[in-house]
Amino acid sequence: AYVDYSKSGAMNVNFQFKNAEGQSHRETIYVTSGKEKGCKNYYESKDGKKKYLPGFTTVNSICLLTIGEELSSIEPEEKVLSLYNWDLKKEAPTKKMVLTELLGQDITLGLVQIKEYKYNDPNKIITKVETKKVFRASDHMTVAEIKAEAEEATFYDEWVDKFTGIVIDNTEGKSNTSSAPAQEKKSLFK
Repeated sequence: AYVDYSKSGAMNVNFQFKNAEGQSHRETIYVTSGKEKGCKNYYESKDGKKKYLPGFTTVNSICLLTIGEELSSIEPEEKVLSLYNWDLKKEAPTKKMVLTELLGQDITLGLVQIKEYKYNDPNKIITKVETKKVFRASDHMTVAEIKAEAEEATFYDEWVDKFTGIVIDNTEGKSNTSSAPAQEKKSLFK
């Protein structure tokens, strides 16, 4: 788990999760907005209430459910990681701020498949896997259930029943055409 920033200045946490069978899931989760919106971990709803960004809530839940600490209380440590370098077109040693306290911790992720149009390409549909809910590994409790001092996890089974085998289709009812004519894209591999 390491911290990074987008070109717009939005902070994200990059995770690599592994399951018991050794399969991995990589995901970048944004925890703040970009510089234009103040690099905040919240937004204001139409009624003026501050609400945490969904990505911040997810990462904060991962922290709470693994080490019992809020994201804000974790001190990242600078480490050298082998990461893909787009300029070199290969993996290279890269300094990043790592959330070392999260390394090796167990967590249960509620992953969903999402079908959507590719960013900046309204003619291409992609399917991605994204974390939508987080559960404590030992008992499948959510942060809300723990705070409410629930005796047992009840939401986990409901969530699994609702989302198992489901693909969330964000293309339904949306046009796949843009006002500008589609331009032929040159392959990066030729």
